[in-house]
Parts: sequence; structure tokens; C-alpha cells
Amino acid sequence: MKIIFTILSVSILFSCSNKNTNEQTSNGFDILFNAIDNESNELNIGIKSYYSLTNRSLSKLERDYSKNYKDSLLIPIVHRITRANLKQYSPGEIYNYKRPEIEQNIIDKTKIAFDSVDVELTKLFITTVKIPDDLMKRLEKEHVELMKKN
Repeated sequence: MKIIFTILSVSILFSCSNKNTNEQTSNGFDILFNAIDNESNELNIGIKSYYSLTNRSLSKLERDYSKNYKDSLLIPIVHRITRANLKQYSPGEIYNYKRPEIEQNIIDKTKIAFDSVDVELTKLFITTVKIPDDLMKRLEKEHVELMKKN
């Protein structure tokens, strides 16, 4: 009877402590970095990103990249993809006119990269675009001239 109770107790403890490997957890991060547009202007860009992963993928990431997987893997992926995409656009397009298109391009490429490490990108936003004052004045002037023509 004692042996059966012990086996039953161990089984109950084991099943309670065993995490569901399919359970999703959501996480996110903000990054701020310098990037270059297609006119070689230096811009300060802010990105907010959200992702989810299962307990199984979390364990694999922590095993392969340590507990700093976000800093050593995920943030560099978003940083690299964002910088590469921004090089294709003018400062005006990045600052305002094509931001949704740019975000979607970054999202599409980041999802592919995250999928390869079993992470699901759920949201990504360009939160900040800071440009040098002289460039801002030039963009404002171009905008005013464009509005006069229309």
C-alpha cells in the first residue's frame, strides 16, 4: 500500500510540475538605433515589437542562445531587417508617406526570420523617426512647395 501511494504521489507531482509545452507566452521589446535612408541621411529609428513563443521554443532558445536570446538573437534580427529596408526609402517616405508600407515589409521579413527559430511575431511598429533639423527643414519646404502646386 505504501509503495502504491508513493508511486501515485510522484506521478501527481510530476504531472503538476510538467509545463504544457504548447502554452503560448507573449513578450516584447523596444529598440532605438541609427539607420541610413536611400539618400545617406542618418535617422534615429524606434521600433516596438511583440512576439509569442511556446514553452518548448523558449526552452530551445534558452538552450541555444542562453536566457539572453532576445538580446543576442531577436533584437539583432529586427535591427538588421529594419536597417536593410530603410535604405530603400527617402527620408520623407520613412518619416510619413510610406511608413505603413515600410512597416509591412519589415513585418513580412521578420516573420520569416522569426519562424526559423520558432518565434511568432505578433506586432511591429515604427514608433519614432527622428531626422536632423536641416533635413526636417528641407522636407517641410518641399511639402509646402508641393501643396502650393496642388
